Amino acid sequence: MAGSGDSAGVASAHSSLARILIEEGRYREAVTEIEPALAIAHRLDLNPVIKTAYQVLSDCYRYTGKTGKALEYRERAYLMERHLLDENRLRSIDELEIQYQTAETEKQLALVENENLLKARQLLQHRWAITLLAAGLLFAVLLLLLFRQQKKVARLMADRERTEHEQALAKLQADKEFAALQALFAGQEQERRRIANDLHDSLGGLLYAIRLQLSGGSADKARQTLETAMAENRRISQDLLPPALARLGLFAALREWRGQFEQTFGLPVRLELPEADIALPDETAVSLFRIAQELMTNAAKHAGAGWVSVRIVPEAGRLSLLVEDDGAGFDASALPGTAFKTVRSRVRLLGGQLRVESVPGRGTTVTVVNPF
Repeated sequence: MAGSGDSAGVASAHSSLARILIEEGRYREAVTEIEPALAIAHRLDLNPVIKTAYQVLSDCYRYTGKTGKALEYRERAYLMERHLLDENRLRSIDELEIQYQTAETEKQLALVENENLLKARQLLQHRWAITLLAAGLLFAVLLLLLFRQQKKVARLMADRERTEHEQALAKLQADKEFAALQALFAGQEQERRRIANDLHDSLGGLLYAIRLQLSGGSADKARQTLETAMAENRRISQDLLPPALARLGLFAALREWRGQFEQTFGLPVRLELPEADIALPDETAVSLFRIAQELMTNAAKHAGAGWVSVRIVPEAGRLSLLVEDDGAGFDASALPGTAFKTVRSRVRLLGGQLRVESVPGRGTTVTVVNPF
């Protein structure tokens, strides 16, 4: 490329020098100078230089009187000029074609880009629509969950209020029942004390006076009747309120009751009591004694037992009363709620616990655990 550029420069230099020589009227030298430029231009296809060389040669030959040569090179210059014009026209057409193709390409690219932008915009709109729909669904789900939670909380609060109300009513009813039972048992014990005192002080004193009056006579039959009446009076008094319970406490009353029980029912009693007496409130001692009485009597009347065992086991902060027999027993799991009703009421007043263990054919054990 560097060599071609130099040769073109040389050709141009020869052409320029040839024109100067023509202006000076040195036509033969001008022809001699233009021929190397023409040779270089032909070799390098420098059409503008060739056209110029032809024009220079035509002028040289015209000025030297060689008209034929002058016309020949003028024709060649004209043809070269036409050729150059065609080349320029073709080049222009090519450039226009290139520009057109470029424009079409840019147009297509612009269309593609616009289409892509449109698709991107539509995709973005779809995404926004999906996002908004998902957000709406999520919001609706959250509202539904919140509504359900509020309903659940309201239902729980209503259930709790209803439960608290029912518990309050149950407690009030239990307190009323407790107070009624307490008043009932207290009234029973008070009435028993009054009847026992009346029997002892009134009927007992009267019978004793009659006995003294008849002791000097011969009315043996009357004396025997009075003896029986006095014994019955003592029995009734002791049944209502054992004197030992009021004077000596629970353990002494149980020992005295064992003798009366064995004499009445003919059933041996195994009594196991602590060696040292335990000071108990009067209400507790009376309740435990009545519970032992009722359980022992039930064993004698209904269990068909061969023996009855009564044990009192003191423990830390509580006292356990166990009444056991070897009778027929029963299914404790099927025990109705009305069974041992009086015993249950007394245990409840004591604030204790009742446990019934029994198996058909293997006897029964009733345990009362009382705090003190």
